[in-house]
Amino acid sequence: MAKKLKVLHVASWFPSEVHRSLGNFVARHVEAVANVCEAEVWAPIPVKGTASAVAKMRAADGMESMANDQGKWTIRRL
Repeated sequence: MAKKLKVLHVASWFPSEVHRSLGNFVARHVEAVANVCEAEVWAPIPVKGTASAVAKMRAADGMESMANDQGKWTIRRL
């Protein structure tokens, strides 16, 4: 069985706890690509927002896992 292609998305805009709709088109694209490939997103931690929201994103080592019926992907907050 062939290995899945791995795709890295480097996004300056991506939804977060602080800005839930910023870059939602990028999130939809990553979700679609994850149906056929291994996908990972590198996105920045927002600098503006509540201290608790920013701390929550940093507390998880900047990693989140997302999934749908077809695939899963990783989001790394830098």
